[in-house]
Amino acid sequence: MKSEFRQLDFSDQAIYVGIDVHRKSWRTTIHLGEFQQKTINLSPPSPESLSDYLRRHYPNGKYLCAYEAGYCGFWVQEQLIEQGIETIVVHPADVPTTDHERQHKDDVRDSRKIARALRNGELKGIFIPTKQQQQDRALVRRRYAVAGDRRRAMTRIKMYLHFIGLYPPQGVMADWTWTKTFIQWLQRQAQNDQVLNSLLDEYAAVRQREQAIVKQLHQLFANDYYGPQMKLLRSVPGVGFFTAIQLLTEIGDMRRFKP
Repeated sequence: MKSEFRQLDFSDQAIYVGIDVHRKSWRTTIHLGEFQQKTINLSPPSPESLSDYLRRHYPNGKYLCAYEAGYCGFWVQEQLIEQGIETIVVHPADVPTTDHERQHKDDVRDSRKIARALRNGELKGIFIPTKQQQQDRALVRRRYAVAGDRRRAMTRIKMYLHFIGLYPPQGVMADWTWTKTFIQWLQRQAQNDQVLNSLLDEYAAVRQREQAIVKQLHQLFANDYYGPQMKLLRSVPGVGFFTAIQLLTEIGDMRRFKP
C-alpha cells in the first residue's frame, strides 16, 4: 500500500501575524482563521526570517501582519512589504487590551493581542511618511536634540559660576542673556580656569553643530517642495521658521485629514 503525502497549501486563507518588535528578538503570534496557531520567538529577528518561516509553514497563504509603532521606525514595515507580507504599523493605544493583559504585560501577550485584534479587523494602520519625509523629520528632530545639548551646556557653565562665586560685572550680562560680550568675558575668565575652559569648549562645539544643522534646514525648506508651504505657514501670526518646519515634517500634508 502506497503512502500518500499531501503538500500543505493555504491558498486563499488569511494568515494573521502580530509582532512585538525588540532589538534582539521578535515575539510573533500567528492566527489562522478564528484559531491561534502558535507564538514563536524570532532570534535574531529579520523580515527575511519571518518571511521564510511563513512560507515554509503556511505556503501560498495571504499574510497580514501588524506591529506597534516604536523605536524601530518603519523599516520593518517597508521590508516586510518587499517580502510580499501586507503590513501595517499601529498606534499602541489603538490595540484593544483587556485588564488582565494590562496588569500582566509581557512580550508574548503583546504579540497575541496584536494578532487577535488584526484578525478581528480592529486595527487601523497609522500614516507612513515617505523615506524622504522620514529623513527630513529626523533632521528637524536632530536640531531640537542638539539645541537641548546646548542649553544643558549653558546650564553647566552657569552652575559652575555659582559654585565658585564668580559673577559678571554690571553691564556684561543682564538676566543671564548669552550675548557676545558675556561670552568674551567668559573666555577671559577661562584663561586661568581649566574647568571653565573645558565647559566653554563643550558649549562652542555644540553651538557650532547646531548652527550647521540650522543652515542645512534653511537650505532644505527653501526648495520647490517646501518653499510654498513654508511661505503659507509663516504668514500665520506667531508661526516662525522652527514651528513651521516641525508642522511640515511631523504632520506632513494636512489635506490627508478628512474635514
